[in-house]
Amino acid sequence: MRCHVLTSACLALLGLSAEASVVRVAEERPLAVGQALHLRVEAGSLEVRPGEAGKVGLDATLAPGQRVVWRESVDRRVLIVDDPERLSPRRSELRVAVPAGAPLVIHLGAASLDLQGAEAPRLVVRGGSGARIAGTFDAADVRVDGALDLQLEGPTGDVRAEGREVEVVSRGAIGSVAVDALGGPSTLALDSPRRVRATSVSGPITLRLGSASGADVVLESLSGDLRVDLVGAWPRAIVPQLATGDLSLPVVETPRVAAGAAVGEGGRLVLRSFSGDARVEGVAPPAGEPAPVPGRN
Repeated sequence: MRCHVLTSACLALLGLSAEASVVRVAEERPLAVGQALHLRVEAGSLEVRPGEAGKVGLDATLAPGQRVVWRESVDRRVLIVDDPERLSPRRSELRVAVPAGAPLVIHLGAASLDLQGAEAPRLVVRGGSGARIAGTFDAADVRVDGALDLQLEGPTGDVRAEGREVEVVSRGAIGSVAVDALGGPSTLALDSPRRVRATSVSGPITLRLGSASGADVVLESLSGDLRVDLVGAWPRAIVPQLATGDLSLPVVETPRVAAGAAVGEGGRLVLRSFSGDARVEGVAPPAGEPAPVPGRN
């Protein structure tokens, strides 16, 4: 009986200690139309969700001694998690609600990012152990240290995506897309891009194109394989630049193969790998969508 009482008392103390070891903060701050929101979190996790117009909502779990610092200027409001007691920042957990239409600039340090449902004219992300992003952006520039999953849910301008491994999905027309995978594969599924540049140090690159009309594409991997899935035929020239690998094409694409020197800018599909293979495949359109008319895709 005495042992049971002592055990219960120890568990209760541990519970109190765990509660006392965190600080919870809930705040709201105004965000004027045209002001950008800057977020800086050095360690832990950051979750961003849609919020109410005209204000930023914050729900944070901090370590004792950490604090939330707000700064403001005419064109921006800045939220910083400060940890003045430590040389190496401790973990914190933040959930931030952001109004639609506010530009977002996020510095992650070693933190992870989960951003879902945002609508912003501009998204900039730097650093971080990994990022899952889904939203509507006029332009996006995302460069993380870990894996990156970027889902673009509407028409988008220029996009830059960099990470250890990268996945980009675009469900609308998109302008220039630049993807760099530093240690793993790149996977792209793009409805209607204007320009695509994808590079990988050693991983494979897979690109699915909903419409290739007017697109200019260059895929380059040092040692990875290259694969392109096309709905319909490629409308212009295919330029293989393979050092040792093999090229596989549907029969209908064979007449389009050209030497790089013979092809000008625009409308090219360049497949460049030092030791990997390259493959182009024709695929069926998604269910419910008509197949492209030959010569008009």
